[in-house]
Amino acid sequence: MSTKVTIAIPVYNGELCLRETLDSALAQSLPAHEIVVVDDGSTDGSEEIVRSYGERLRYIKQQNQGIAGARNTAIQHATGDWIAFLDHDDVMLPTKIEKQCAVIESNPEIVVVYSGFSYLHSDGSTTNVPAFPAKDLWPAIRYRTPILPSTAIVRRSALLEIGGFRRFYGTDDWDLWFRLVRCYSSRAFREVPEGLTLYRWWENNTVK
Repeated sequence: MSTKVTIAIPVYNGELCLRETLDSALAQSLPAHEIVVVDDGSTDGSEEIVRSYGERLRYIKQQNQGIAGARNTAIQHATGDWIAFLDHDDVMLPTKIEKQCAVIESNPEIVVVYSGFSYLHSDGSTTNVPAFPAKDLWPAIRYRTPILPSTAIVRRSALLEIGGFRRFYGTDDWDLWFRLVRCYSSRAFREVPEGLTLYRWWENNTVK
C-alpha cells in the first residue's frame, strides 16, 4: 500500500500504561510509516520508557500544552500523509492500521476513517461499541461526539487546513470532528464497524 501513516501518541505522566500502548503500535500487521510520541511535560518515568525503544520511535518533549497541543505538535512534525491518533493509555488491535488503510486505498476522496472500539475496564473485561454510521454524522455531530480519537486515521493535509485541534477541555476532539464535517461533509468520513481499539476506562473519570 502507498498510504503512509504516522501514529501520533501524546503522553502526559503515562508510565502506568504507556509500554502496552507503544507495543500495540509497533505490533501492527501493516507497520506504520512512523510512530511519533509527544511528551507533554511528563514528570514521571514516561521519557525513560519511550527512550528504551530506541530509534523505533520518534520522541519529542515539550512544555505542558494539554492534549490538543501535544496532538498538534505530532501533526506538525509528522512525515506521513495520514495521522492515526492513539492516546497513551489506549491500545491498537494488531490489524487496525491494515484494515483502515484498505478503506483509505479504496476511497481516495475520504479524509477520516474510524472504527468501533471496546471499553477496557479495570477488571480486564471489555464492552464492545460499534462504530457510529458515517452517513449519520450530520446532524448528530452537533449534539455529541460519536468518534473516539484513538479509533481515527485522518488525512494530515485536512488537519493542517482547518488548523488542527483547538484547546477546549474535554471537547477538543468533538470540536475537530465538527469542523471537519462542516468543511468536507460527512461523505468524507468512513467507518469500520468492528472494534479495532481498546479504550481504557478509568473508574470515576468522564474524560482522560
